[in-house]
Amino acid sequence: MEEGINLTGILKKWLTENKYDGLFNYECECACIIDDLVPCGDPQEDCEPGYRSPCDCIDDHDWHIVPCKETDG
Repeated sequence: MEEGINLTGILKKWLTENKYDGLFNYECECACIIDDLVPCGDPQEDCEPGYRSPCDCIDDHDWHIVPCKETDG
């Protein structure tokens, strides 16, 4: 087996090749970016690929992962 190949590595490669920014899961109110993929250590079957979007909510984060890429104007 190639060194460094595991589920997270395969997932990072696929997300990058398909130009996604990370994963999100509305059920769990969870999101992660490629640079910090699956920090929970427990990816769920219903996690979906998505795109990073700015956040203006009052929570302690600066971004969300959303299903569609936002366009300007």
